[in-house]
Amino acid sequence: MPIEYNIIEDKNLILVKGSGIITGRDVLNHLADLSKDDRYVSFMKKFIDYRFVQNITVTSEEAWQIADKKKALRTIFHGEKCAFVSPKDISFGASRMHQILVEGADLSTEVFRNVEDGQGVIFCLNSVRFVSMYGTPGKTLLMTPVLQ
Repeated sequence: MPIEYNIIEDKNLILVKGSGIITGRDVLNHLADLSKDDRYVSFMKKFIDYRFVQNITVTSEEAWQIADKKKALRTIFHGEKCAFVSPKDISFGASRMHQILVEGADLSTEVFRNVEDGQGVIFCLNSVRFVSMYGTPGKTLLMTPVLQ
């Protein structure tokens, strides 16, 4: 699955991991799934980790559809604070385009090339450290915050 997510309810946090090849349909499906998830409550923080993305194949038409879908769901996603970590040019460019297209929809979206900057925006850097979410030795897929 190219886009996976986990909601940590007591922290109002969504951890998203993208991997492999992500298509416009994958992103639209992710938004639809998240909007129907009962664990989602307004004013969530969303940390999107695209470090493992090989390619993003989203047409310009799909980019507009994704932005329109997110704007249409803004009553659900109201106040969301979102940080993309996209170190590769292809994912960074696509993430920045998304940021521009949803601007003004009361959805705070920022894009970073490294985890430290992204987590700093979401977690006020000094209050949280990160540990592996899946605990697989030698393979960190997603990070989850642990209060210090």
